[in-house]
Amino acid sequence: MLPREASPTLHDVIVGACRDTGFEPVAGQQAPQLSSVVNLVAAEFGVSLVPASVCQIRVEGVAYHDVASESIQIRLAFASRVDNTQAKIDNFRDMAHSFATPVE
Repeated sequence: MLPREASPTLHDVIVGACRDTGFEPVAGQQAPQLSSVVNLVAAEFGVSLVPASVCQIRVEGVAYHDVASESIQIRLAFASRVDNTQAKIDNFRDMAHSFATPVE
């Protein structure tokens, strides 16, 4: 698990999801990066909930399984340079906005 100091939002989402299902997660070995978390799982230090994007990190001995829950959500932000005038950046931003769910 990532320590709260490394990613407060992700940490809180994971802990909240565990609590919603009736258990309190016990943080054993923590890692400052998600790739390190996957390596700890491979080294048999436990299991972890990770964002779906982490599934692209392939490490021998690690399997990923989808967790279907509408209560697990995390906000993402799009970052770009203020002075960027490239059309591909504008196109990506427009596409990201079209998929975004409005924040209430």
